Amino acid sequence: FIYLDLCIYRYSCLTENIILHYYKLKEYKIMEKLKEKWEQVEGFERYLVSNTGRVISTLRNRTRELKPQQDAIGYLHYRLYSEDKRFGSYSGNRGPKPKLFKAHKLTLQTFSPTLDTKLQINHVDGNKHNNIITNLEWCTAQQNIQHSWDLGLRKDTHEKIAEQNRKPI
Repeated sequence: FIYLDLCIYRYSCLTENIILHYYKLKEYKIMEKLKEKWEQVEGFERYLVSNTGRVISTLRNRTRELKPQQDAIGYLHYRLYSEDKRFGSYSGNRGPKPKLFKAHKLTLQTFSPTLDTKLQINHVDGNKHNNIITNLEWCTAQQNIQHSWDLGLRKDTHEKIAEQNRKPI
């Protein structure tokens, strides 16, 4: 329970981070119940992905957890480099180009693969940063959109579209 003590010390002094502290405690309890399993990423032998959405690199017999980056619409992604230069390389001998993988797609394809290319991935709780395998599911585009309406993630969509489409007088 070192993690809990660290969270309490780090976040207890800031009142606006109480929610973050609660979220971290809740996430820790979920991760404690869910045993973390690691699988090799297909086509990228030196990377392992866990059922909690984390990715580690095993380059040169060292394990290092990769830090996810956030894209423009809020999804987390990882940059994975292949052993061969199948995705090209930068000019000037600067090394190979990476392949971007969304964290939720990498997790679900590794632990629950599907052959249907028309299916999308749905976050059950609507949180784009929660990439635990129990929070991800395959669904159709229609189901995914309906789920986002049901959770209230699209409640101001009509106003935003109308504002963007307004023409200046």
